[in-house]
Amino acid sequence: MPLRTRLERYFHFAADRTNWRTETLAGLTTFITMA
Repeated sequence: MPLRTRLERYFHFAADRTNWRTETLAGLTTFITMA
């Protein structure tokens, strides 16, 4: 199983109705705000 699929299952992307783009933007926004 590819790493990407394992991460999506671990973080429940489908259940939370999110995707990589949304999560990356959220992480970057949080990082920039805290910096």
